[in-house]
Amino acid sequence: LAGELAPDAPAPRPDGDPPRLARLQHLELALATEAEAWGSRFWRDWTVGGGYRFVRAGSATGHGFVASLSVPLTLWNNDLPEIERARAEQERIGGELRLGRNLAEQAEAAGRERLEQTLAALIRLPVPERDAALTRLAEAAYGAGEATLTELLDAHESETELALSRIDLRWEARRAAIELDRRRGIGAP
Repeated sequence: LAGELAPDAPAPRPDGDPPRLARLQHLELALATEAEAWGSRFWRDWTVGGGYRFVRAGSATGHGFVASLSVPLTLWNNDLPEIERARAEQERIGGELRLGRNLAEQAEAAGRERLEQTLAALIRLPVPERDAALTRLAEAAYGAGEATLTELLDAHESETELALSRIDLRWEARRAAIELDRRRGIGAP
């Protein structure tokens, strides 16, 4: 691994839906098409046939081409239960899609807020050189006899805790960026 632990800024939002929601959208479209296909009873069950016919009757021989077309007379539609099933399934998938989009928008907003708050907290931290300067002051005071060994160790401990806090915030910012990308359906680079 190379590079900075903390991310620079959130990646731009992709144009399409995450794969999970795109799947639901395509399923809803397929069910709408299926219901439409069940509803168009006039164009179904047509049969077209053709062939060559050879007939011999007594001493006579006949050759010819045969064509047939069979069109059902549809006076009522017996497929109403199938149409209603497809429409009901389409409504269920549509509701699931709307819920998924709402949850995805809320999760993305929460993830973006978490990332921005973590990056803002990271910016508000004092620079590491300032922590080292305070430790050097404590070392100088100890060398001059104005501070005790406990105060010197406390200064070193404070510097280490601040450095660890800085690393923890960077790690938290990276995790927030990864989670935000995962919620958006963006893979790792």
